[in-house]
Amino acid sequence: MDLTLDHDFTLNGDGSGKVTVRWDGPDPGTDFDPRAFMSDEVAKAKGVDAWDSLSCAVGKGRLHFEAVAYFPDLAGVRFHCQGLHVGMLDYAARRDEKGNLVIESASGEREAPAGETASDDELRARIAEERAKFAEARGFLEAFIGGLTCVATFHVPGRILEARNLKKLDDRSAQSRFQGDELLKILNRFMEDDELVLRVMKNPQQGPEALMGMMSGQGPARIVAGGGEEASFPYAEEVAAARERFEGMAASLGLSRGPERSKPLANVRIVASKVVREADSERDFSPQNESHPCVVLTVCGDLPGPALKLEEAVLEALADAEGKNLLPESDWDRRIHFPKLTKDGNGAYFDVTVKADPSALEGFREIRGLLTVLVAGEAQDVDLGFGALESGAEGKEFGARIERLEPQDEERTALDLKLLIAHERVQNMALVAGKGKEIAMSQQGYSACNDEVTFNYVIEGKLPKKARLVARVAKDVRTYYVPFGAENVDLLGRPRG
Repeated sequence: MDLTLDHDFTLNGDGSGKVTVRWDGPDPGTDFDPRAFMSDEVAKAKGVDAWDSLSCAVGKGRLHFEAVAYFPDLAGVRFHCQGLHVGMLDYAARRDEKGNLVIESASGEREAPAGETASDDELRARIAEERAKFAEARGFLEAFIGGLTCVATFHVPGRILEARNLKKLDDRSAQSRFQGDELLKILNRFMEDDELVLRVMKNPQQGPEALMGMMSGQGPARIVAGGGEEASFPYAEEVAAARERFEGMAASLGLSRGPERSKPLANVRIVASKVVREADSERDFSPQNESHPCVVLTVCGDLPGPALKLEEAVLEALADAEGKNLLPESDWDRRIHFPKLTKDGNGAYFDVTVKADPSALEGFREIRGLLTVLVAGEAQDVDLGFGALESGAEGKEFGARIERLEPQDEERTALDLKLLIAHERVQNMALVAGKGKEIAMSQQGYSACNDEVTFNYVIEGKLPKKARLVARVAKDVRTYYVPFGAENVDLLGRPRG
């Protein structure tokens, strides 16, 4: 890989900001479409309020993409970058108890595992074994990291009081830089230098992280700056202007407009709580199906309007009553799994798992995150265009195909209908006879994957010779971000203090 990712952040004291993203990589080939690339980046980015100044071009054998992205919360920003996610460019911002702005790597400071207690002679006997482990990973590291350069520059609204694992550029700016070829140089030394192997084996960190510890200035980044709530720029004004400019660009180039941020979830409340004070996965002791002590909160709220689908939910902040950060380290653990819509589409509810000792929890200062929902405009009735209703017949709309049509008995007929469309867009299916009379048909089930769905129906009564299958399909489906949050609540969701 020969890729440079350069992110230049300007932060306000409340964690909002803008970032100029510059991605420079190898020529993607003759079939490359810059407009499709930009649309993909806009549509698949997370936590962005507005885009501005997008450009994408290939020149001198290199692909260069540049854009400005505005975000309401640094912790929620994730860029698609051709499907390559580099965790070392994920950061979060918060205010400490003194009111200072703290910016740090999203994973934060990890609790180091215990180091090796074996003697040097015992460790030397395992040197070949350790080198074999790294040799297995070497090919991947060379391919993935060898030509990777990651640069993150931060401009903050107040004077920098602390800059850890970054280079201070001036009183209000600092920069983090990672170059993969430097890590490979240490890996090459590791394969030859026994003393270096011993240092790595004694390091509490494991694998490539231990090697990164040998690199100057590497590790979780942290900036502490004075300024509290101060703003570096007028966020709302610039976002409004950027959206207006982007609308014109999107219309002229046919770009995706990406998700919009809607009003937040209303009437947010905790409707159920599960407290597990004792559990032990090693002993297979899992009360309430939990393998570790934890609290599981079911959060519920009212959406700004009816939704077709709740695609995703993610935690952006989680702090106990004293303000201690309880947000999980990894993106996977910050995801809220299996969020649900109420039947009418107007409500959402989901479980938040707090992996902490319940006996030490008096409540929560903050629970905050983001839902991603699909919302449709008006629906239209579409004749699927079958010439005849029979097994194997293909329609003219949505790739429609009758996978099965066969009698179950004298009064009922089984129909399996496949469509190349997202399941949630199909609001109704009707079997209409020649004179417009609707034939009774009940849905028995369905199977769906991405933009493909197969419905299973039972047709009641005799199947008419001439009939049409008409689907009611949602139009103008848009994606919206819906923020949610609760502050100063106890374990049952009641106000604290």
